[in-house]
Amino acid sequence: MYGQEQHLSALQEKALELMSFIPAEQNGIIKHWLNLNISCEHAGDSQALLELKNNYCDHQKCLNCSVGHALLK
Repeated sequence: MYGQEQHLSALQEKALELMSFIPAEQNGIIKHWLNLNISCEHAGDSQALLELKNNYCDHQKCLNCSVGHALLK
């Protein structure tokens, strides 16, 4: 966020790169994704899945989400 606010794209890229070295979170939400055969290999993946759940699943916007749309097919 700091890199975005300061318009420092190199700092943003470094933060994303670092997330690929941090293990994925282990919690109930991530476990549900894993049960749907959605892989979660590092912190970037787990953060993305948490974001999807909070912004789409919790608000029943499945058809606006590519994962939800694919699961409903």
